[in-house]
Amino acid sequence: MCCRIDIIRSVFHLTILLTNINIKRKLRDWTLCDAMESIDTICDNLEAAFADQKDDPLSLVTIIEMYSDQVESEGKEEEKEKYLEKLSELLVAHPDVVAQIGWDLPKGLLNFYVSPNLFPYRRLRSNKIVVGVMNCFQEIAVQGNPKECLLTGCQLLSELTMEHISQELVEIEKRDSAHKEVLESFKDFTSPAELILGLKSHVLFELIQTVLRRIETLYPSKFLGMAVSVICKFLRSNMDEVDNTAFFLRRIFAFCRNYAPKEVSDDAADLKELGSKEVDKIKEDEAILQGKLLRNLCTFAVGFCMKRKHLRHDVQYYGSFSDVKTEKHPYYEELFEACSRFYQLAYSFDIDLREEFLSVIKGSRDIYKSLPPDSEISSDEARRGIGQVVYQLSHTYHLQKMAKATELELDPFGIVVLSGLNYLVTGKHLYPEIKLQDAIYLYIRFATPSLFTDLYFNEAAEEISRYWLWVAITNSGYKELKGQLVEMPSYINAVLLQMLLLRNCEQANEQSRMVTFTLLTRLLCLMPEETTFSFSLDTLLTCPYVKPKICMLGIMKDLMLRSCQCKRDLAAQLMDLKLKDNDSVTDSQKIASQGSPPPLPQRAFLSLNEDRMACIHSVALMAVDKASKEERQKEDLLLLLNYLNFFNALRNKWDKNLLKSIHLEIAAHFNDGTEEKLPEIGFIKVANDTLGNNL
Repeated sequence: MCCRIDIIRSVFHLTILLTNINIKRKLRDWTLCDAMESIDTICDNLEAAFADQKDDPLSLVTIIEMYSDQVESEGKEEEKEKYLEKLSELLVAHPDVVAQIGWDLPKGLLNFYVSPNLFPYRRLRSNKIVVGVMNCFQEIAVQGNPKECLLTGCQLLSELTMEHISQELVEIEKRDSAHKEVLESFKDFTSPAELILGLKSHVLFELIQTVLRRIETLYPSKFLGMAVSVICKFLRSNMDEVDNTAFFLRRIFAFCRNYAPKEVSDDAADLKELGSKEVDKIKEDEAILQGKLLRNLCTFAVGFCMKRKHLRHDVQYYGSFSDVKTEKHPYYEELFEACSRFYQLAYSFDIDLREEFLSVIKGSRDIYKSLPPDSEISSDEARRGIGQVVYQLSHTYHLQKMAKATELELDPFGIVVLSGLNYLVTGKHLYPEIKLQDAIYLYIRFATPSLFTDLYFNEAAEEISRYWLWVAITNSGYKELKGQLVEMPSYINAVLLQMLLLRNCEQANEQSRMVTFTLLTRLLCLMPEETTFSFSLDTLLTCPYVKPKICMLGIMKDLMLRSCQCKRDLAAQLMDLKLKDNDSVTDSQKIASQGSPPPLPQRAFLSLNEDRMACIHSVALMAVDKASKEERQKEDLLLLLNYLNFFNALRNKWDKNLLKSIHLEIAAHFNDGTEEKLPEIGFIKVANDTLGNNL
């Protein structure tokens, strides 16, 4: 209670001070009309003001702000350096003055962090303007009133956004066209807006972190809670725009690791009316609450900062059991180094990652547990309707959970990210016995909400959920996996396959696309054959995008050409969807030596029959019709070309009459008389001629 009163008093005091300062600023604007004095004169006047106005803090603050604004806007580089050096010296020499006015100086000092004062080819440590501002902040943090400085730091950090900084840069460029070249030169290294955001947030983080250690109170969690809330708001406002995520992860890691409340002295005001048992109970409760706050910040930060980043967990794990070499890049090395600190931090905060991850898995299953089994669904239309509900459930769940939250909980996105980091740090799976069903629910939970709001988009969580799908597939037997998929509701399987297919088409990295493509293919191999074909046909018929259709044709071609042996273990059987000849011969020899009958001929993962060929023939004719129209798009031609490649690859298994029908239909629209406005038209002619020659 005492702490709240202190805060209210501080806010009231701030309001009065700000009102008085605004009045004085108006007076200053009316009287200040001349150009800037020499920097030596300004420094002398500033020194005199510290001596003469130490008993009038409002006047002193006004003088400092007046000179700071003037020097920043009108001064040359050397003049700004000299002014900040002088101000820092005066703050060091007058700690009693800093205790009174320190809270009001940070905003003016941050104004020096603008692009004209930053130089792209100079290290920040050698930039005296940057260092001068940091030195001033250091004195304010050490000598200023800690509670008032905390309020100031939190307010400034909560208002700090990339969007606002970018707007300021545009205004500077309009006023000074020559500055455009300076901004362009920054882009070789980093975004100027991000550099400024990093500098301003760095000094504010240091300010908040330092003053928290100086506040003497029996209730430190109230002040820590204020800081944690502001840091979370800062992340929500900026992480979507930030490229150098590692920098901000390091700032938050340092905040969490170095936090330590000040010990309350025996004569503190908070202790006067309390007994020793009450004090001990309060301290115990406060320690628990502070721990919850720090654990919450730790998991939220690593989860949210990584929402548009990834460490390619699925690719790296796939590379561990295949001949695919994973690419290494300094960017990923730096990001991994920053994230791995949070992995260590989680354990130092006594977070049981395995138990927390198991809780996330259970929560993921619970989201979908009320959905009906396939046996209770009466029609395909009802099944499609339930499928749409599946897409929405996770988003609705997260919104309701956020609205009903009554206590601090660990961030589930952060827990998933940490579960993946466990593999990258230790080389071991946090939960190697994960079931495929659990991995599917986990993936759907963290992949679908982004379809409805960007707030829950998290690339890292999706990627790590795919990694867990791989773990489940490679650590279980073939029959067990097929059995688990048979038990899953068909609409859940459909949503899983649709999300993997759509996300794969959006991935920019070729290696990531290949690995996800392989994952999707393996899952289709494990699904009941009718489910696999229905999903493939439905994609070709109803998907509004061409890329997934092209991807699906490639997968179908593989499944119809590749052979499977149901008795082999999946990890060996589907390593790269290729049968190993030596293994096959060895198995046959073993069977023969035991006097067993010869093995049955191998069959394709997806077999062909008249009905299936007729269905694909029909959708192919639809693609021909669309590609032959005048308003056709390039992607329509690409789809038709992929259909031709599909038929050419399967010509020995396909009905010859159907192939002839397709060939003649395409030849009627794409022949020697067709103008080749796009190169794809020429490719279609060649592919169709190849098909005709093989009939």
